[in-house]
Amino acid sequence: MKKFGLVLLGAGLTVGVASLVSAQKMPEVTIILNWFAEPPHGGYYAAVQDGLYEARGVKVKLVPGGPNVAGYQLVATGKAAFAQMDTGGILQSREEGLPVVGVFADLQLSPQVLMFHKDNPVKGFADLAGRQVAVTPGAPYWDYIVAKYKLQGKVQQVNYTGQVATFLNNKKLVSQGYAVAEPYTIKEAGGDIDYLLVSDSGFSPYGVLGTTEDYIKNNRKVVEAVVAASQEGWNRYVANPGKYGDAIKADNKDLNPAFLAWSGNAVIPFATGKDGQVKKFGFGTMQLSRWNEVYKALRNVGILKKEQDVKKAFSTVFIPRPK
Repeated sequence: MKKFGLVLLGAGLTVGVASLVSAQKMPEVTIILNWFAEPPHGGYYAAVQDGLYEARGVKVKLVPGGPNVAGYQLVATGKAAFAQMDTGGILQSREEGLPVVGVFADLQLSPQVLMFHKDNPVKGFADLAGRQVAVTPGAPYWDYIVAKYKLQGKVQQVNYTGQVATFLNNKKLVSQGYAVAEPYTIKEAGGDIDYLLVSDSGFSPYGVLGTTEDYIKNNRKVVEAVVAASQEGWNRYVANPGKYGDAIKADNKDLNPAFLAWSGNAVIPFATGKDGQVKKFGFGTMQLSRWNEVYKALRNVGILKKEQDVKKAFSTVFIPRPK
């Protein structure tokens, strides 16, 4: 009996030491979010909360973004392993010599909108002529809209600050926003708005988790683990957004439970898309045809100046297929 007990104890020590060694070797990576923590990042928070990354051998730290956080540059310079990007931004970055690559589509459709007050409506994108529009400088979707709808010199562009009060206090202002965020906060503040969904302009990028060519080459197992865990995280978040509200709120204490519930449900159609691709191929899937559409749109209006091989801008090899 004593011998048996010693064997069990030795086995337990062996397992414990092995686990400790494994934990010590577990790589730690950062994902730079594209804005302050909100439900559009929910799948990543679900993966962290449920231990999905660590179960696959990697520790992930989520770092909220903001108007002054340059995720593309942080990834391109090796200061972060991953960042939330989008199709247009990746294509522009590659033209500028930053070898970033999309490996997972967290949003099939962009929730990006241009908001306006209902008592000063905008009928369509061409109707933006003569209006003041608050947008982030250099945003690919905005450059595309300006070029396609011939708005050069007809729109007064001002820098988007993220301050809802600025929009509320100027009934003539059109402002960028997210369909899963500002409509709620503005309504709560007494505003009455509508919006143009940017994807209806002819420019419909994926929301993408990106890294670099070198990082993929040197850390394939890490990329595989992060993508697989992120996919499961998005599966879980879409199934039950309310379960992960507290995790998001921990990184953005300004959020209230009512907003988290509303926005969590509002994110779902953008994460799943409307073409059935997610159901068929799983969360994170991307299609070459969609990448080509964005590439051609940006080339046609002169935003992208050079030819490039779009197939090098993204990879789907790490995305698990539904069983």
